[in-house]
Amino acid sequence: MKNTIILLFITMLFQACSPTLSQLKSFDSVVLLKENGLLVSLPNTQVEQETYKKYGQSEKAKKLAEKTNEKVKKIMNAFTNNYTFSSVGFSTETKPKYNYIAQITESEIEDSNDRLKKITEIKIIDNENNILEKAFVNGQGRYDNLIKSINKKLWNKYNKAQKYLK
Repeated sequence: MKNTIILLFITMLFQACSPTLSQLKSFDSVVLLKENGLLVSLPNTQVEQETYKKYGQSEKAKKLAEKTNEKVKKIMNAFTNNYTFSSVGFSTETKPKYNYIAQITESEIEDSNDRLKKITEIKIIDNENNILEKAFVNGQGRYDNLIKSINKKLWNKYNKAQKYLK
């Protein structure tokens, strides 16, 4: 009986230390991302700009283009200065063909006191829309902090994966 309890304890301890199948799949994904690189999906407001122009609102189209170009520059600089996990490319295509894509969104959510709170979020997804990793920061346009956060998460996951790879 005593040996059975000890064996059961050792088995439970081993299982607690072993990664689950979903964790192993996540490890595979992060290793592939490291090897193959990341494509950042940049904001594209071309359709909106064309619509403004079509209805004689060229000034709005111009302002939207300037605002979008400024956002694109900030995102590209944030990745260039803060992302070290893998190679990185940039695209303004709406549905680029690539293994891993970073999508950045800015939105407002209600906090527990019903106040609007602005956040910026990044999701790294695969070509089947599975989320590999995500992060967010409070406020909008804080791309440096956002990229530092996702970079750190990816490195941590990659380092865990290396422990289990043979």
